[in-house]
Amino acid sequence: MKGPRPIPFAIRRITGNLSHRPMLPEPRPLQIKPTCPDWLHPFAREHWAHLAPELDRLGLLSVLDLGPFALLCQAYADWRVNIEFVLLTKGGVYRTPGGFLAAVPQVSMANQAAASYHRLAVEWGMTPSSRTRLADPRFALFDESDDSDLDPWGPA
Repeated sequence: MKGPRPIPFAIRRITGNLSHRPMLPEPRPLQIKPTCPDWLHPFAREHWAHLAPELDRLGLLSVLDLGPFALLCQAYADWRVNIEFVLLTKGGVYRTPGGFLAAVPQVSMANQAAASYHRLAVEWGMTPSSRTRLADPRFALFDESDDSDLDPWGPA
């Protein structure tokens, strides 16, 4: 698919339809309370238990999201297993038969798992910059109709 990612219907409804194209609502999958798959690594299950309640509360987990969310948790487990190995080997380097220093393979594997985790985390708004794209009036911290304390020219 070429071009920028499409803007979700809910966000286009809030920000306005600047393109003046027809706004077709996207399908709304069944919102469920997710259960952790048995086949996940214990570190992934721990991460699932940490993140799933909050994502469920925000309405960001549905039936369709269980596979990608399991991948996110497994990427965390892969990163953690490999980074713990690197920490235990005190730096993750070894001397090759030719006398050169080289990184252990777990360094590369940890980097790949971290990159996968980051890509998936952005999809769920788990980074500060990606959270700004989850604009929804339900998440407002203050009442926008009462802007008396936000007026810089008002009485002090």
